[in-house]
Amino acid sequence: MHEEESSPNTTQEIKEAAQSESTDQPVARKIPLDGVTGIGETRAENLKRAGYEDAEDVAQASEAELAQVYSIGADSARCIWVMAREECGQQTTVISEFANSLEAAREEVLDAYVQLAGAGVTPEESKETLNRLFNAESVESIVNFTEYSISYRHFLMQAGFETIADVATASIDALIEARYVGETLAKSMREKARRSYNIDPSTFQGNAASVETTTENMHQSSVPDNDTAHSIEPDESGQDEDGELIASAPEATMAAASKTDIGDEDCLTTNAGDRLSDKRYPEALKDRDQWLLWTETDDGQKIPRAPWETADPLQYVNAMDPDNWVSFSEARQWQSKLPHDLELAFTLTRDDDIVFLDLDDVIVNGCPSSAAKSLIEQADSHAAISISGGGIHIFLRGSLSEDIKSLTGPIDGTGDQTLEVYDRNHFIAMTGDHLEGTPSRVATGDSMLAELEEEFASISSNTPDRGNTEPQRSRAELNELETTSDIQDIFDAIDQICPSDIEMRSTQTKEHPDGTYSYDPSWVHSESGTRLGVLDDIWIYRKGMIALDALQLVALEEGIITDEQDYPAKDDFWEAVEALRRRGVHIPQFQPESTQINETTDLQSDTDIDREEVTAHLNYGDPVRWYLDPSDRDYQEALAIELAPTLIEVSQSLDLSPVVTYRAADLYAKGHAAGIVPGAAHESSLGAAVRIATIEADAHRPLSDIARAVDETKKSIRKKISRLLKETDLSESISATDLIVEPRDYITYMARKLEVEDDGELCELVEDLLEKVDHDGSTNPLSEVAAAFYVEMTRLRQHSITQQEISDASGLSEVTIRNNYRKYRGVDES
Repeated sequence: MHEEESSPNTTQEIKEAAQSESTDQPVARKIPLDGVTGIGETRAENLKRAGYEDAEDVAQASEAELAQVYSIGADSARCIWVMAREECGQQTTVISEFANSLEAAREEVLDAYVQLAGAGVTPEESKETLNRLFNAESVESIVNFTEYSISYRHFLMQAGFETIADVATASIDALIEARYVGETLAKSMREKARRSYNIDPSTFQGNAASVETTTENMHQSSVPDNDTAHSIEPDESGQDEDGELIASAPEATMAAASKTDIGDEDCLTTNAGDRLSDKRYPEALKDRDQWLLWTETDDGQKIPRAPWETADPLQYVNAMDPDNWVSFSEARQWQSKLPHDLELAFTLTRDDDIVFLDLDDVIVNGCPSSAAKSLIEQADSHAAISISGGGIHIFLRGSLSEDIKSLTGPIDGTGDQTLEVYDRNHFIAMTGDHLEGTPSRVATGDSMLAELEEEFASISSNTPDRGNTEPQRSRAELNELETTSDIQDIFDAIDQICPSDIEMRSTQTKEHPDGTYSYDPSWVHSESGTRLGVLDDIWIYRKGMIALDALQLVALEEGIITDEQDYPAKDDFWEAVEALRRRGVHIPQFQPESTQINETTDLQSDTDIDREEVTAHLNYGDPVRWYLDPSDRDYQEALAIELAPTLIEVSQSLDLSPVVTYRAADLYAKGHAAGIVPGAAHESSLGAAVRIATIEADAHRPLSDIARAVDETKKSIRKKISRLLKETDLSESISATDLIVEPRDYITYMARKLEVEDDGELCELVEDLLEKVDHDGSTNPLSEVAAAFYVEMTRLRQHSITQQEISDASGLSEVTIRNNYRKYRGVDES
């Protein structure tokens, strides 16, 4: 249907070629009613009301029964019944009979008749046309006028035109006698016919007055769209390559096409006229197959219409449905030939780069208002007069921010003149009345759109949705708390801070009648000075419609974060909390409860480390809301999710049990809440937490191994351990002397490294050997244990071990192993 110069007489392409002739039975498939040529939305609904569910029901009905359905007459019933049988794969149909009689391929006959059926031509009426089409004809025959679809050729033949020359020499009045051929299409047909024969109009033997009138109406120039890669140049007849008449433009307009200049002296002028050829539309829109028609109801409502829906002039269709769109050329053809008073329409989608600015009530005493003139000049793009004559349409290239569906607001002091901006899901009633003095091109308007977003982005109490959960405590309850061990109390306190609670550094610039306020953000340059909006308890950053809470706002004003899409995280979170407290709001101090673990020396576990359990412990004991969008999670949840994989990997490399891992997560959260994390990477604090958790559980790990596991230095981990003990309540349960590790504390760990943890006799021998040697703390305890294992394993026959294997398992050098080996070997021999 959308092919160049083809008749827009079908609502659907045939879904399959003609079916195989090996069966007389319909193909077992359900074809929707509107999948049949000749059945549009209206007829499909009427057929359903009459009890027809799909194409097979139609194929099995009689023509007389179908003709009884509302909006389907006898001729339409005949066409629909034939096409339904064809769609359902019937072997013997009218089409197959035609193919046999014409000695032509069934698929080709079907393709030809599809266009005729869509135009309401019955099989019997089409017989002569199909016969001439599939039999040898001279090149001059009208059936070879292939610039136009078969349906147009059929109607020309019905009107008495036998050859292309007949069309070339006919008057416009004679041509428009053919069904569905209007004046514009008649002119196009005649000019193409003349070019086919290189006929000079002055040689015609016919109505000279008609020829003269036609040539006078031909347009000699066009205004190319400089923003498109392929401008359509008119030929000497004033038509483009598709046979469309191109609107003329005065030289003054062409000179002004590169720069908008709306003068005050001439006020408003357009190229508007009564004929279709006087209209001018942006090439950027004409290049897209998103056109349809529209008409106006008695009450003034503009309704979109599918171009091919010929039965009911007020038949409404969904303008957002691509099945109802056609090319610009095809929409023009339908507009010219249908008897209804129809106009062109264009549909905006998210996939195109077209933005529509609708200025209402801006033409005052025949001239654009000063506010409208300012926007027109700023846009420097194609503009047109609206349907009412009192508004102006401006078209730009670009898009609005993702979360902004449209913009709306007054552009003058009284509020009488308004602006609406759309870039998607919008149906535009086009006029083609180009505003003289504005370019023909559609210009890029990114900077202008950004400014309009700042000023006109709509704010409401529920848009956008911040995704906050209902607070667990009220403001009054939170004000009674000085400290809390529940991190949710911190978030509840932040969530309930209103704009009136804090002193903002951003400057208030406007107060709107709807109760909203505009501010000039202190952290970013705003051309309009209104980019930050405030309504009730919410801050909105208009560029992108981003909802901000009090913590984000203060973090932006303090320079803690620089991107409105970010939320203060890690150290920035607590810094922003302190900034809020300095501005006068009450937020309880966070002091998580201390928990103790019961495990002592059990290094083995029948269960794996649970990731969700780890994240919950890192999140101060609260389960992480995995179901939320990442942008909606609070700071501690995001941090827990980020650190959990690292802690699990460290625990697995150190052979820690799940319960020790969970305790390490608790200790890290305790240290983070106490503020010991800033100043170094999170990994050093994790290392300190692991070290203390292993000591508490009597599941000791060498500090060097822990440092390697978290990829930090032993020095940085020691510092974090010291701060954990000093700045939390851990000092009540563990002291500095508890951090001193004896060699025997590493026996179980070293046994696992050597894969001999099941040999209880060997571990007892190692412990006995270690007790025979005095340790002054000057050597690495693990090196002592490694040497003791080396001595006992080489003595026992059931074990075979090398110095290199001991070195690899312990992570110590062979020299260290060898030196200690001599000491323990001597003790053993004595």
